[in-house]
Amino acid sequence: AVYEGETQQPWIGPMAANDAEYNQQIFPQPKNIKIIGVTVNGVRPAIRLPATGASNNTLGQGIVYFDKSENITFENFDIDGTSTGGVGKAAIYVNGATNLTLRHLRIHGFKAHDANGIFGTDANTGTLRMENIELFDNGGGNGPEHNIYIGASKLDPNFTVHMTGSYSHSAYYGHLFKSRAQKNILEGNYFRGGVGGAQQAENYLVDVPNGGALTMRNNVLVKNASGDGSNGLMVTFKMEGAADTRPDSITIEHNTFVAHSLYYD
Repeated sequence: AVYEGETQQPWIGPMAANDAEYNQQIFPQPKNIKIIGVTVNGVRPAIRLPATGASNNTLGQGIVYFDKSENITFENFDIDGTSTGGVGKAAIYVNGATNLTLRHLRIHGFKAHDANGIFGTDANTGTLRMENIELFDNGGGNGPEHNIYIGASKLDPNFTVHMTGSYSHSAYYGHLFKSRAQKNILEGNYFRGGVGGAQQAENYLVDVPNGGALTMRNNVLVKNASGDGSNGLMVTFKMEGAADTRPDSITIEHNTFVAHSLYYD
């Protein structure tokens, strides 16, 4: 199946079940829901950005929007941004989710719109899990934007991003992974930079700009010749200073680093 109409861009958040609830301003939050795409003949269902762009259903911010919700799993979709339509911020926009799991996703093509692959605001809590996802051809100079960009939580001092078994590569201008979350755990991922030449590919591979707790185990990080204006650094920590009173800790072990970069700013 291919979903690309204006009304086929998922929004998961508080919603009245009927007119009576709406009139009483009762908007229950969705909880404990799994949305799983079914693979047919080896092909996953696709959610594509239409030529008309991101719709009112997702507030124009992305083509998948997670609002206030709890224990949602979103699994096995291809999120495709290779279209002439515009999008506000990202392929997947996360704003108020508690314990969201994103699994078996392919998110690509949003660099044409200077947009992130996954974007998280400061309203998320619990743990954001990203398992076996691939991100590429996202990012851009408007911000800049990245394959993944997650903000620090203003509600949860232990907000955690846990990314496992995933492949982030070929971002444009921004980073392959950027997170201001209070805790970040990266295990068994592959971060591969692009070859930019005269045009910059990604900047850093992994950027944790405000510190906190960073754990990196069993990852592979490859920094290619990513072009003019990029930076040869693979992992950065607290480069933008402390955002709050969070404690800092770093564990980086059993990773493989491969350096081909010729450019350092």
